[in-house]
Amino acid sequence: MEKNTGLKRLFYASLYSWKGLQSAIRHEAAFRQECLLFIVAIIISFFLDVTGMERLAMLVSVVLILIVE
Repeated sequence: MEKNTGLKRLFYASLYSWKGLQSAIRHEAAFRQECLLFIVAIIISFFLDVTGMERLAMLVSVVLILIVE
């Protein structure tokens, strides 16, 4: 059996990741709630008087929650 390498491996890894994300959104209520929280956090972050680094820190914290989920 020949293993995928290079761009082909990257393509298949991305495809499998996308399918996993779709499955999580479809079957996990907590993940959907966290995705909604991420969208709300993005919108709110642009209305707050914060620096770019503080805005980035807020959004990264929500992304980390999604990754852990």
